[in-house]
Amino acid sequence: MGAGDDKDSADAASAGVYLTAFRKLPEQSATTVRFFEKNSDAETYIVFEKDALLASKEVYKTNAVIKTYGKGANKIDCVNINRTNFESWVRDLLLVKQYRVEVYVNSSSSKGRIDWVAQYKGSPGNLIQFEDLLFSNSEVTVNNGTLGVRVSYSADKNKTVGVAYVNMNEWQIHLFEFLDNDALTTFESIVVQLSPKEAVLPTSPTHAEDMAALKKILERNGVLVNDRKLNDFDAKDLTQDLTKLLKLKKDQNVAALPDLEKTMACSSLCGVIKYLDLLSGDVYLHQFAIVPYNFDLYAKMDSAACRALHLTLNNLEMSSGNETTLLSVLDKCRTSQGKRLLAQFLKQPLLDKDKLEERLDVVEALVEDVVLRQCLYEDHLRRIPDCQVLSRKLSRKRATLQDCYRGYTCISRLPNLLKDLEAHDGSKGHILASNFCEPIKSMLDDLNKFNEMVSTTLDIEMAEKGDFVVRPDFAESFQTLRSEMDEIEQKMADETYSVARDLGLDANKSIKLESNTQTGHFFRITLKEEKSIRNNPSYSIIHSTKGGVAFRNTQLERLSDRYRKKHHKYEEDQKEIVRDILDVAAGYSSCFQQLGHLISMLDVLTNFAVVSANSPSPFVRPILHSKGSGIIKLEGLRHPCVEAQPNINYIPNDINFVKDKSMFYIVTGPNMGGKSTFLRSVGIATLLAQVGCFVPASSAEVSIVDGILARVGAGDCLTKGVSTFMAEMIETSFILKTATADTLVLIDELGRGTSTYDGFGLCWAISEHLAKTGCFCVLATHFHELTSLAEEVKGVVNVHFSAVADENGLAMLYKLENGSCDRSFGIHVTKVTNFPPNVIKTAKSMAKKLEDFAQDEDKEDEEEAVKRRQREKMSGLEAIKQFKLSLKEAYEKYNSAMERSEIDENEAELKFQNSSENLLAEITEKATKNPYLKHLLDQSND
Repeated sequence: MGAGDDKDSADAASAGVYLTAFRKLPEQSATTVRFFEKNSDAETYIVFEKDALLASKEVYKTNAVIKTYGKGANKIDCVNINRTNFESWVRDLLLVKQYRVEVYVNSSSSKGRIDWVAQYKGSPGNLIQFEDLLFSNSEVTVNNGTLGVRVSYSADKNKTVGVAYVNMNEWQIHLFEFLDNDALTTFESIVVQLSPKEAVLPTSPTHAEDMAALKKILERNGVLVNDRKLNDFDAKDLTQDLTKLLKLKKDQNVAALPDLEKTMACSSLCGVIKYLDLLSGDVYLHQFAIVPYNFDLYAKMDSAACRALHLTLNNLEMSSGNETTLLSVLDKCRTSQGKRLLAQFLKQPLLDKDKLEERLDVVEALVEDVVLRQCLYEDHLRRIPDCQVLSRKLSRKRATLQDCYRGYTCISRLPNLLKDLEAHDGSKGHILASNFCEPIKSMLDDLNKFNEMVSTTLDIEMAEKGDFVVRPDFAESFQTLRSEMDEIEQKMADETYSVARDLGLDANKSIKLESNTQTGHFFRITLKEEKSIRNNPSYSIIHSTKGGVAFRNTQLERLSDRYRKKHHKYEEDQKEIVRDILDVAAGYSSCFQQLGHLISMLDVLTNFAVVSANSPSPFVRPILHSKGSGIIKLEGLRHPCVEAQPNINYIPNDINFVKDKSMFYIVTGPNMGGKSTFLRSVGIATLLAQVGCFVPASSAEVSIVDGILARVGAGDCLTKGVSTFMAEMIETSFILKTATADTLVLIDELGRGTSTYDGFGLCWAISEHLAKTGCFCVLATHFHELTSLAEEVKGVVNVHFSAVADENGLAMLYKLENGSCDRSFGIHVTKVTNFPPNVIKTAKSMAKKLEDFAQDEDKEDEEEAVKRRQREKMSGLEAIKQFKLSLKEAYEKYNSAMERSEIDENEAELKFQNSSENLLAEITEKATKNPYLKHLLDQSND
C-alpha cells in the first residue's frame, strides 16, 4: 500500500478493502503469481488466495503464516512476504519453475482506498523488468525469448508454418515462414536451435489438431505454452507497432522491409507483441531490430537427440536428482555472456566447414599456448562484466553510475588483454588477430571516449570503494559535502582505534570498520572475538553470521547517521548531472553490444581449450571432412559426462564409418555393458566437432552431418498419457522422415513396449530402411536375430560388448569387439541381483524353450551349447523358408496348367497334394537331424 503500518493494513482488509480491490483484477492463470506492494518502500509484499497457499508451502513450509481476514463471502487469505523472501522466491518462480510474475502497487492517494495497478510483469521469455532483481551483479546466465506460431494451408494442402521469435536478451526479432510435413520436423528443429522459454499459440477451433501437435512439440522441449485469442494475431496494425519498436535508420520505411512479406510469421509476431505487452510504456520503444536467421546453417536435432546427448535431462534423470548435463561438464566460461553463447552453440551445430576450422584454430592456439590460456581464463575474462546487459541498460537509460563504472573498468582492461593476445607467436596468431585483436582495436577509439567521459565525471577513487558519486570538483557544494563526509569518515576511523583499545583488539585486523546501504557503518569482529562484547552495555549487536559479528556503539551510530544524511544530500544534488552523464553514455550502447559478442566468443573458445587440455585424458582436434564424404572415424572414444565422474576408469572404444562399407552398426551385448554410453559418446563427439570443440578421443575424423537424430532411453510420460512404445514411435517417425545419407542416427532398444514379435518386426523394418538410406547409424539392441541384417544389406556391421559369465554372475568388460554377441546374459544379471533360485531356474527353462527351442533333455547352458542351438535354429528357419517357396511354386505350376486347360481341377488338386506330401516328407527327414524343426513339427502335431 501507499502508506500505513500493519494495523492499518489489517483494518483495511477486515473492512473488505483488500477483497474489493483484489476481485477487480482480471483472472490470473494457474502459472501466474501476483505480488502486491504493502509499503511504499517496497520492503513488504502481500500475496492472496492461491498464491498465499503456494507461498506458505514453498517459502515458509507451514500454513501458520496464512492470515484470514473477513468472513463468509468476504473472506480473503493472505501471506506477508519480506523483501528478502520476495527476491528469492521470484528468482525461483521465473528461472526454475518457469512461472509468470506480476507486481502491483496502489495507485490511489486516498486513505482507505486501494486501486491496484501492475508495475512490473515478468515471464520466462521476458525477464527485462526483473533483471536488477534477478541478477544483482547484472550477470544474466540464461537466454530468454518468446516464440509465436501460426499454421495455414495452401490450395494443395501444404502446411505453411509462420514463426516469430523475440529475443529479449539481444533485442532481436527473427521471422520464419516455411513448408513443413505432418510431423512438423522442421519446426521442432527450429525450436531446438532457438531454445525459447515460452511460446504463444492462437486458440483456433478449425485447426485444433495442428495446435495440439505444436503444443506437444513445444512441451517436450521444455517450452511454456500460452494460448491466446485469435484476435491477438491480427496484423492490421503491425506496421504502426514496428515503427515504435524498431531502431530504424533515418528515412527507413518499415512497410518496405522484406520480412513483412511473410504474412504468417508477421501474424505470429503480433501475438508475441501483445503477449509481452511491448507497446506499454517506453521501456521497449526503438530498441529492436529484425535480424535474418537462416536455420539451414545448422544441423538438425530434435528433443530426443537433446536428451540422448545430455543437453537436457530425461524424466528419470530429473527424478533421481542427477543434474549432470553436457553443458554442466563443458561450462568453464568466465562470463555470463559466454555461458549464454555456449548453451546456444550446443543447440546450433554448424554445417560450414570453414567456420568450424576457424573456431578449431583458435582452440588449438589456446591449447598449445598455456600462458595465454591461463591469462585469459584466470585474469582477463573473469573480470569482464556482462557487456550485453550493460548495453541494454545504457540504451534504455536505465543504467546507474555503478554500471558506468563497470564499463570503465572493462575498457581499462582491454589494452592488457590485447597485449597478451598479440604476444602469441604460434602458427595461428593471425586467426587470433583477425577474430579478436583487430575488431577490438577498431572499437577502442569510441570506447576510450566513454572512459574519458566517465573519468572526468565519476569519482573513481570513491567508486573503487563501492561508493558511486560525481566528482566533487563539479560544483562548490559537492566539494563542501565531500569535505564534511571525509571529516566524518576520519572520526569513524578514530573511533575504530578507540574501540579496539577498549576491547583489547587490533584495529583493522581483528576489528574492522565496514558499511552497507541497509545498515550504514558498523564494526565487525570474528565469532571467536564475540566474547569481548558479550554483555557489554556500551555496544549493541546488529547481527551475527559465519562472517563475524556486526555491532556498534552510540558514537558510531551517531556518526553513521550524519554520514548517511550528507551522502543522501550529495546524491540528491547530483541527480541532474547523473542524468546528463547517462544520456551521453546511452550513445555507446552499440559499442558495448559489439564488445559483448567478441568477449562471449573469446570466452567460449577459451572454455573449449580449458576443457580440452584439463580433461582426465586430453581431447583432440578432429579432422573435418566435407558433408557427403561419408567418414566418421573415432579412436579411443570416451563419454565426457561419464569420464568427469570421480573414481571412473573409463575404457575407450573405436568406431569407423566408411561410406558404402560400414555405415550401420548393430551393437549387441548385456544390459549395463556399455551399449547406450557408447552410442551417446558417438553423438557427443560429432556434436562437439560441429560446434568447434576438441573431441574426447585419441584421434578423430568427422564428416559434417546435416543432423543428429536419436531414439534413446525410456520416454514414457504417464501424466501426458504417452507410453514408452508411443514415445518410441513418435521419435522414430521423426527420424524416418528427416534422416538423409548425411545424418547421424542413434537408436537404443527399439521395439520395447509391445509384443516381442511386433517389436522385432518393427525394429527390423526400421533398421533395413535406415541402412538402405545410407545414413550414419548406431543401433543397440537385444534382438539377436537382427544381426542377420548384415547378410542382407550392404554396409551393416555387427559389433558387441563383451562380458564374462559364470555361476557367480556377470563381469562386464566394456570393450567393443567385432561380430555379434553369441548369447544372452539376462539370466546372469538376476544372479547379481540375488533373485530366488527357483525363479532363476524357471526363467532359464522358459528362455531355452522360447529363445533356443531346446528340448527338455538339452539342459546345457555352456557357450558352445548356445551356439549349437543358434546354428540349428538358423538352419531350421532356412529349411522352412525353402519349404514355403517350393510349396508356392508347386501351387502356381498346377494352377497355371489348369487355367491353360492342360489338366482339369481334380487332376491339379491331386498333383499338388502329391507334391505337398513329398515336400513334407523331405522336411520331416531334415527334422530328424535338426531339433529346432522337430520341435516345431511336434508343436503342429499337438
